[in-house]
Amino acid sequence: MIEANFHKRIGEFRLNASISSEGMILLSGPNGSGKTTFLKTIAGYLSVDSGNIVVNSVNITDMPVSARKAVYIGADSSINSLGVKDHISWPKSSMGSDEKDKILSLLGIDFDGKVGELSLGQRIRVSIATAIISEARILLIDEVLANISKVQEFTMALRELTAKRGIDVIAAMQTDDLEYLFDHSFSVNHGSLSRLK
Repeated sequence: MIEANFHKRIGEFRLNASISSEGMILLSGPNGSGKTTFLKTIAGYLSVDSGNIVVNSVNITDMPVSARKAVYIGADSSINSLGVKDHISWPKSSMGSDEKDKILSLLGIDFDGKVGELSLGQRIRVSIATAIISEARILLIDEVLANISKVQEFTMALRELTAKRGIDVIAAMQTDDLEYLFDHSFSVNHGSLSRLK
């Protein structure tokens, strides 16, 4: 469960965010509406000006990024110098190899090689798998799902994996085309969130 009620100002832009949801959460809105600012504030890369962020009854507002277990995934989130297997094995995890293999299979990671030589969609798959294996509590996916081939199939697999592990997902997109695959949906415009579903 993510409960966030905070304000953030960057220059002339103001974000007023209020959300109380769990599961798969979609944020849709145009570029510059505040989606990335919202996700980076949840992740801890930006600090709130006022308000709180609570995850599973724990106030993470002032926690460092490393302690939040809230993983931000954008176009440049992968470690491109690593091979796929090393990337997946990089985070500390209590998961066994069988469980890791199941995650890779469900997310369609049937390729190998250096991550930096993969397509953007493949790199995103690897980054998301790595985040799940790291035992993150929240995945913050910033406008990159559209780069994944067979995105509906992938999103359904992601939904299955995260639900079993109690991981909340907030995915930002410019459109709400995949809204039916999400538990909750919000539109973001001019720094304000409005619930759609």
